[in-house]
Amino acid sequence: MRLAGNDEEGQSSVNRVMTIDQVAAYLQLGRRSVYRLAQRGELPGRKILGRWRFSRREIDAWLAHNPRTSAEGQPPAPAPNHESASAQTAKKQ
Repeated sequence: MRLAGNDEEGQSSVNRVMTIDQVAAYLQLGRRSVYRLAQRGELPGRKILGRWRFSRREIDAWLAHNPRTSAEGQPPAPAPNHESASAQTAKKQ
C-alpha cells in the first residue's frame, strides 16, 4: 500500500523540505515576505546551518489553520460596523 507519492525530484511529497524560494513560489509570495514571516515566528520553519528550511507538511497545516493575513503578516482589519448612529448610542446606554 502506497501512502505518499514521490514528487518530480523523487522526494516524498508529504515529508518534503523546502527552501525560502520554494516556499515563496508555493505560497505565491515574495521571498522577503516569507523571510519576514519566518523571522517573526509566524510561518513554521527553522534555520539549519544558517539557512531557512520549511517542512511542506507544516506549511500545509499552517495554511489550513491560520486566518488570512495581509502582506505585512498582520491579521486583516475587522469589517466596518454598519450599525446606525442611534443603534450605537443605544448600546452605550
